[in-house]
Amino acid sequence: MKQFFYLNLVPQIDGYREVHTSDCRFFPTQHNRIPLGEYFSCREAVAAAKNKYLKSDGCYYCCRECHTR
Repeated sequence: MKQFFYLNLVPQIDGYREVHTSDCRFFPTQHNRIPLGEYFSCREAVAAAKNKYLKSDGCYYCCRECHTR
């Protein structure tokens, strides 16, 4: 089943921007996110995010399998 993903525009302290699902407890505010679209996995969403910002990663809490740092 597809899920909708968003990219946080505010980078973490290490410069990475995180990909989130809308039900994440760390979901960014409306002014600090852009929609990435619907994907079957966070891997697809992170790949799409890297097209916009190379330093993108999955959120530890909602996209743990894509959190690599």
